[in-house]
Amino acid sequence: MSMNATHVNTMIFSDDQLKAEAKMNELVSFLPERSIIKRTKDHVKTTIGTYRAKKYTEGCRGYRYQTVYIDKSLSVSSDVVNSILMKLRSPDFYGEPKNDNYNWKDHVHFF
Repeated sequence: MSMNATHVNTMIFSDDQLKAEAKMNELVSFLPERSIIKRTKDHVKTTIGTYRAKKYTEGCRGYRYQTVYIDKSLSVSSDVVNSILMKLRSPDFYGEPKNDNYNWKDHVHFF
């Protein structure tokens, strides 16, 4: 793993920071409160992983993630979607055993 990249388990991108944060809050609302270790307005660390919400910009390139949620408003540009997908990493990238049933499409969601 690159020392320059920040890893998060679940990344949420939108064209608006508040929409990204709202989606992140929706996702973590199903978790038990005791599983949340640390919370800021755009980042939640839990016992099962981390969530980060960002307005998509070219400067977002320093992140790597295993699951991504992409605002449908960003899907009008294939360059943006391709840039986001390039940072998606399978679990074996982080040393977990390779899973032959892994399908990256199961880890990309549009909202």
